[in-house]
Amino acid sequence: MGSRQGAQIVDRSEPNRAAPADSVRAGQARDRLIGAIGELLWDELPGGSYVGGAPLNVATHMHRLGWPAALISAVGADQAGDRAMAEIARLGVDATWVQMRAGAPTGTAIVTLDPVGSPSFAIARPAAYDLLDLSSSSILAIADSSPAAFVIGTLAQQSATVRATTTRILEGSPQAIRLYDVNLRDGCWDGTLVNDLLERATVIKLNAVEASEISKLRALPLDDLSTFLRELAAQVGARSVCVTRGAHGAVVARRYRR
Repeated sequence: MGSRQGAQIVDRSEPNRAAPADSVRAGQARDRLIGAIGELLWDELPGGSYVGGAPLNVATHMHRLGWPAALISAVGADQAGDRAMAEIARLGVDATWVQMRAGAPTGTAIVTLDPVGSPSFAIARPAAYDLLDLSSSSILAIADSSPAAFVIGTLAQQSATVRATTTRILEGSPQAIRLYDVNLRDGCWDGTLVNDLLERATVIKLNAVEASEISKLRALPLDDLSTFLRELAAQVGARSVCVTRGAHGAVVARRYRR
């Protein structure tokens, strides 16, 4: 019998419906590394400074769920970098592959909130994370850990150095899930980069605003969200695509063969 592709749609705005199981899920033996590649920066908010960046946030949450999680990034040779490293240690995230780069300062982002609490970001570039350039021995050490997944965003991938390093990491661990957290920031992305990252991904996560941008990039209609997710997954070869919708939950399309 021949195989044919389909997609399972799960709408997480309906609390009684379970999300489909995947290779990285609750209840699985949590002994394989989750690597988060990209920016490490200080978010300067009206109420204070907080270490962050989407990759660190993901790594922190994965650690709290019981997974060994490592950040793959860089800090500057400055006090902000020292403080960031101390915070990463406090959070329990592995910083083995966080480099210190003297050529640029530790990343910062000035965060302002609009009247409804939605943030906007003024991101200082270049930053140390733009200079991430791992040695061959580090790439091999990551591969030797048999990583379960890598999480990649858009911001740091603007750097040619980071993109080259990321490519070497992914090629060294071809079995690992590649989760692309689209996470578009104004002025910090372009269509060519986003299309390339989409086509590398095993799993894609985006929000409703980003779905609108992706629909334009990929010439996919967004009239029906479930159809959009299925067509995007099929077009780029992703295993799963998830759109988050704030208080309205999330919708996931998962491709399968039968």
